[in-house]
Amino acid sequence: MNWQVILLISVLLYSISIVLQKIILKEENNNPLPFSILFQLFVGTLILIFGLLFNAITLPNITPIFLNIIIMILLWTFNNLFLYKAIKLSEASKFSILYSSRALFTILASSIFLKQSLTINGYIGTFLIILGIILVSIKSHKLVFKKEDIYSILAAIGFGFALTNDKFLLGYFNTYTYASLVFLLPGLFLWIIYPNVTKEMRFYFQKKTFTKFAFVSTLMTSSIILVYSALKLSTNSSQFASINMLTVILIVILSMIFLKERDNMLRKLLGVVLSFVGLLFVASSM
Repeated sequence: MNWQVILLISVLLYSISIVLQKIILKEENNNPLPFSILFQLFVGTLILIFGLLFNAITLPNITPIFLNIIIMILLWTFNNLFLYKAIKLSEASKFSILYSSRALFTILASSIFLKQSLTINGYIGTFLIILGIILVSIKSHKLVFKKEDIYSILAAIGFGFALTNDKFLLGYFNTYTYASLVFLLPGLFLWIIYPNVTKEMRFYFQKKTFTKFAFVSTLMTSSIILVYSALKLSTNSSQFASINMLTVILIVILSMIFLKERDNMLRKLLGVVLSFVGLLFVASSM
């Protein structure tokens, strides 16, 4: 199986997982914080188990990268803190478009810390993504950002800077080890900060809820393992990034079908097209 097929399967699993997470979180009394903590710990543990089965868990000397590991924990905690609030409160379709701005913040962080300059295609792509975001945020000819929209943008900022730090750390870790740590360490840190949510975690261990939770976690785990496998096999980083960006379109389509998110459908679709084309331009600049 070639890496393009592996990546397409990963994209599909990730998109389904996001929509299913929205379905679980949309219940009125369902707190996104305990969900976030348990989800990270569950997925991280599954990745760790797979890594152990393939004898792929090894730890490097962490002394020279200790500060970057702390930064990783803080940035991914920041991302997750706002990510699941955004998923719960936002329409999945609107969230996916706003969260696509993570490409912009990845470019910004890379230009600051990795000294990677932006090409003309990157500038064009940035403009189109921003235009798409504005389009889906307009209400009655006014640009309106609701609380949940701000959460999506803050999560995107966390993602962009965290991913830049990840690029550095992956030079020291293998993919299974690092992927498990990216989920486990921020999850544990978030739990330490908010220990009072422990009692609310019992909700996810009820038989009916746990079945859904475990299924969604397994989908996400499979997606992460597949995307890293595809990344290892890929020979064209721009093509890889472009295919991976299909999640924006798939989430919008799936949310329209399963979540009945059909308000302002034409404007959303146009926003998706603009954002997706922008993401393709950004990918071609990598």
